[in-house]
Amino acid sequence: LTEGSVACALLKAGGADGLKALQAASIITGLPYTVIMCYMLQSIEIMCSHAQKSDDMFLPSPDEGTFATPIYGGILNYVEYLVSFGGVHPKRVSRGMDLPKSNHIKDFFFGLLVPFVPLQRFLNKAYPENATYNLFTTACYTICYVAWVVLFILVSASTAFRAWGWIAYFANAVILTNVRTSFREKYNLRGDILGDFFASAFFYPQVYVQLLEQADILGLPESGHEE
Repeated sequence: LTEGSVACALLKAGGADGLKALQAASIITGLPYTVIMCYMLQSIEIMCSHAQKSDDMFLPSPDEGTFATPIYGGILNYVEYLVSFGGVHPKRVSRGMDLPKSNHIKDFFFGLLVPFVPLQRFLNKAYPENATYNLFTTACYTICYVAWVVLFILVSASTAFRAWGWIAYFANAVILTNVRTSFREKYNLRGDILGDFFASAFFYPQVYVQLLEQADILGLPESGHEE
């Protein structure tokens, strides 16, 4: 009833322009709920996965490990430090999560500006025996990365490039999702494919920070295959 009344008032006051305003308002107000629903789907998937593994619904599974740096950690720790005026929780301080380490900052900016460089480094660490596949994966990622950057720049010349830019962007996300999921499942790290995709699409520099640090913690080789 309320929505109908508002729609009628806008149509009467502004005609077609009023209807466009109503449509824009509906999209803007609905977008946050769409994001929340996506995270709800991820939560349901995690719950069902743990329920399948454990009869007592213990969450999280005691058999799974975690990334040493959470997706919201690393350089993003500066945000918490500033907002809390330095009053970071003692448990986070004891784990060294109050401020980022130098490798967090370095890997973040490499991942942000030239993400194919840390990708190749990680693949050589994690899968040194698959040199050809690593090079192929990095090449595909590089092509998609350069493509979406160039296509979005060309949007100023023609809006037709925008759709192709998004396709190339999410192709990047799919490639990185496959890399993160494969590594996570191989070493039994907590997570799910939805979380991998969201992280790879919207926090991809942080994904490289996670992967490279975890590879170092696991003592994975830089090159060559150890028997």
